Amino acid sequence: MNTSPSPAMSAATNQTGAPLSGAGVRVVHGASVPLAAELATWLDGTRADPFSADVVCVPSAGVQRWLTQQLAQRFGVCAAIDFQRLDGLCAQVLTVVAGVDDLDPWDPGRLIWSVLDLLDEIAARPDCRVLQRHIAAEHTRRYVVAEQAARRLHRYATLRPGLMRRWTLGDDVDAAGKPLDDAFRWQAHLWRALQGRMDVPDPAQRLISLADDLRADPQIVNLPPRLAVWSPNHLTALHTTVLEALGQDREVVLWLPHSSPQLWHEVADRWSGERTGALPSRDHDPTATIATNPLLARLGRDSRELQGVVEHKAWPSTGVPAEDNADTREETDTLLARVQDAIRRDEAPEVTFEHDPAQGAPEQGKPERGGSEQGGRGHDDDSVMFHRCHGLDRQVEVLREVLLGLLADDPTLEPRDIIVQCANMPEVAPLAHAVFTAPPEGSAHPGQALPVRLADHSLREVNPVLHVLASVLELTTGRASRSDLLDLCAAAPVARRFGWGREGQFEALTELIDAAGVNWGIDATFRSRFRVGTDQNTWASARDRLLLSLFREDDDRHTAGTAVPVEGVESNETDLVGHFAEFVDRVANLVDTASAQATAAQWVTLGHRIIDELTAVAPDDSWQIGHAHGVLADISDTRAKDTTALLRSTDAVAMLSEALSGRPTRSAFGTGAITICTLAPMRQAPHRAVVLLGLDDGVFPRAVRPDGDDLVAVHPQIGDPDPRAADRQAFLDAIMSARQRLVVIHSGFDERTNQPVAAAPPVQDLLDTCVGLGADPAVITRRHPLQSHGESDLCDPPFSFDEVALASAEAARTEPLTPARPVFDDTPLPALEHAEGSPIDIELSDLLSFFRHPGNHYLRARGGISTWQEDEPSEQLPLESDGLDIFQVAQRLLRGLLAGVDADTLLDVERRRGAVPPRAMGSRSLELAMAKAENILRPLERHRRGPLRTVTGQVEIGRFRLSGTVGDIHERCIVSATPSTIRGKRRLQGWINLLALTTFQPEPWEAAIIGSQGSRHQGPVAESTARAALRQLLEIHWQGLHRPVLWPPDCGCELIESGGYLGYRSKMYAHDETWQMLIGPARNIGEAPDFTQVSERVITPMLDHERKLS
Repeated sequence: MNTSPSPAMSAATNQTGAPLSGAGVRVVHGASVPLAAELATWLDGTRADPFSADVVCVPSAGVQRWLTQQLAQRFGVCAAIDFQRLDGLCAQVLTVVAGVDDLDPWDPGRLIWSVLDLLDEIAARPDCRVLQRHIAAEHTRRYVVAEQAARRLHRYATLRPGLMRRWTLGDDVDAAGKPLDDAFRWQAHLWRALQGRMDVPDPAQRLISLADDLRADPQIVNLPPRLAVWSPNHLTALHTTVLEALGQDREVVLWLPHSSPQLWHEVADRWSGERTGALPSRDHDPTATIATNPLLARLGRDSRELQGVVEHKAWPSTGVPAEDNADTREETDTLLARVQDAIRRDEAPEVTFEHDPAQGAPEQGKPERGGSEQGGRGHDDDSVMFHRCHGLDRQVEVLREVLLGLLADDPTLEPRDIIVQCANMPEVAPLAHAVFTAPPEGSAHPGQALPVRLADHSLREVNPVLHVLASVLELTTGRASRSDLLDLCAAAPVARRFGWGREGQFEALTELIDAAGVNWGIDATFRSRFRVGTDQNTWASARDRLLLSLFREDDDRHTAGTAVPVEGVESNETDLVGHFAEFVDRVANLVDTASAQATAAQWVTLGHRIIDELTAVAPDDSWQIGHAHGVLADISDTRAKDTTALLRSTDAVAMLSEALSGRPTRSAFGTGAITICTLAPMRQAPHRAVVLLGLDDGVFPRAVRPDGDDLVAVHPQIGDPDPRAADRQAFLDAIMSARQRLVVIHSGFDERTNQPVAAAPPVQDLLDTCVGLGADPAVITRRHPLQSHGESDLCDPPFSFDEVALASAEAARTEPLTPARPVFDDTPLPALEHAEGSPIDIELSDLLSFFRHPGNHYLRARGGISTWQEDEPSEQLPLESDGLDIFQVAQRLLRGLLAGVDADTLLDVERRRGAVPPRAMGSRSLELAMAKAENILRPLERHRRGPLRTVTGQVEIGRFRLSGTVGDIHERCIVSATPSTIRGKRRLQGWINLLALTTFQPEPWEAAIIGSQGSRHQGPVAESTARAALRQLLEIHWQGLHRPVLWPPDCGCELIESGGYLGYRSKMYAHDETWQMLIGPARNIGEAPDFTQVSERVITPMLDHERKLS
């Protein structure tokens, strides 16, 4: 067995010259790849026990996967290695030595519940009024307070165990040793109360005797004779104490990847005389200004302070020899290589970029994958590139093109050689999923074929059952809007459980929900929390309306309770409505249960109920149900079941959110795909190409709100964790881990105003360093347009790989669209088929539809195209009614009055329908609508003589045969009414019906059109005149089925009535999408072909037989 140390370690010595071998704590530092090779050498050889495993502590799952692959390359397979986390190892040692079982009550996850039980007791003390006022506030989340307090105390015990020992003795001081301020005194009282509650010593007390206990019995902990700790993010006082105690009888080696061997030696020299006493505060760091390289000085504080902790302990250290410290590169004179070499040597850039005016203006927007005109080895190579974009969504689109460019430029580059690291994974994940997922049909972007894997997912994104669980609990803290309802219904486990997961069923359900008028709120009880005591437009009212629609006709007199039937519910939708009603009932019961305060155990029980009552999965996905129940069981295992404290729903949401937070697993990394993750999981793991995404000012480094109750944060020491410093260090590590290409994608422009925005300080530091090393900023920086089809990304040479966008850009360049050009030209379509020698059959309903809107009828009849787009339903209760709302209500009221329904009943129905504001706010709207309806009803009654009847007929006119039914006939008059002004379109509808009726039954018929501002009477018309006028209309209709007839009816009527003048109605077509496509948005309607001629042929005969009555 070869158990001798590696050559590098054999030759290494500590500061006093002693060889690095045997028991003790030792440090080896260097670049990641040679350091991993040295670790493999150290692990090589046979073991005394072939079944034992070496312990290697790693900081994250991503680093574990990378290190596993490095060791597998050395040994052929990576086996017999137990990878752990340093925090977990230290906790295990402390609990075993202290004789504590696996359920350590001082574990931060379990400590929360003990703190929760003690909050009221501590808050009742006279000197803890600050805590008392805080937890007594109405909206305070007690669980969050307990969680923060528990984690803060655990942080104290980890970073300042001496402080906690002083608190135990009743010496209430802060982290600087000064008397504790009254505002913080409750923390010391809470610590002592917890000690009195627990039957085992706290972590700070366990550290006192740890070294003696391990010296007396080294085998009390089941650990091998040697331990490796790879790249710890931080070394706290607890870590160093445990490692030193283990080092009494074991070989403990810290493997520290470091960016700069030169800086390591400089820091070591500076600390050589600073090893006495406690670690100094961060303000008195002797190495704060030691770095010369600006990137090391501004980004490398974490690694410098980590070395400071090591140097303060005087642990022997060695560096991997310099000749083994250089990564293998095809290019050694690239910009990236110069940046990294300057960091390694801790040198400041000395070259300043100066543009030579004789060479012309620097080229803007040079393609990222095109390299430099000098061939890629000069100052303008593309080994480091910056991409300035408009917002995060555009950055993800640019990322897709960058990845394709990297793979296209280097045939040897594989997806596994690329890593994408981002600052905000929750925001990037859905955008990346949309950008890199191919559509089910149609053309796909070539980037959608790339193998891309997202890491750092939260559990609710991985398991849809947990998403349902979290969504239901979140209903208790929100408004339960229409979007919340649809999102919950769309969840796959819910859709499967209630039967609308089949094709087309969810779309049908959405239409029913919108027809029922859901705004927000589950029921009136739910709304009462917001001091809104009505169930109008709630989930429950939608349920009742839809159920009523199954048993009652679409009649406004049929109501039940506060429900009004929904029009248009078909009999084949009975099951769908029933399942929806069951779903609403179950959700309402669950949310009502969640409205009351309950213990943590009761909340966990409710979670199990939510899973059982609302979800179902396919057999292949059965793991989702078990996993979701397991997550809830894990919460119970943290002693949540033992606490008697009552929690609100907001506490339950916070409790579940913590359990569902993102946990990157080892399987998410090193899969052969392009990995997208945050910066932390793969720190210092080299890749041939590193892409940094979303490093925007305000997002990176992350904004951390100061914790005013954190005593350690008020007096930080060297080595204390700092999230912002950790982000900067991760950025520096990413720079050093790129072996060939480094790409930074960030926001450079505001997506709304297009104004330039400042880059994040670390990004600007890197850019300045590149410029200082001689790079041309115009070459290494590319500005991208707002849209992916912007010409600058598609011009020659193209940056984008989107062939469809490229073809569109080339077409737009060669044949630019003018604003006045319509989308459809007037080229006739092929003639419609009809039997030779037989008349052309035309339905009266088609003729009426055509003259309502010739453009829409043309698109719908010949192309199956509809330009109608419904507005997204509002999620707000209506507080006022506009003119259109009042018109629609008045129309329904008029219809009900004509049917003989009592006015009070109709008004009550409208209130229940939810179309007007609730209660007194809607009374004014209903009064206006009823006034409009009654104003129409009086003149209407004068024409409604005799029974209502219809006439069906058929007549041949020239080459056409017209068939159809004319309705709303009273005696010899066709009666129609509208609570609005009578416009040309409605008058024309009455005129066409009158002509058809006259030809069906040649009698002296009339038509009466009654509006809010007067009436129009038409007829009688002679049969010959009716046939001639109808023939003109049929010819125009037939023409309009083969090419667009550019004739808005209201504009045509205005032209004839005004004697050739087009007023404001001629501008209304500009708001109509169909006329914009057919006429062109910048074109005058009067310039349309045959507009005047068609107007005269259609409108003049109508005006000759029409009179206006007041």
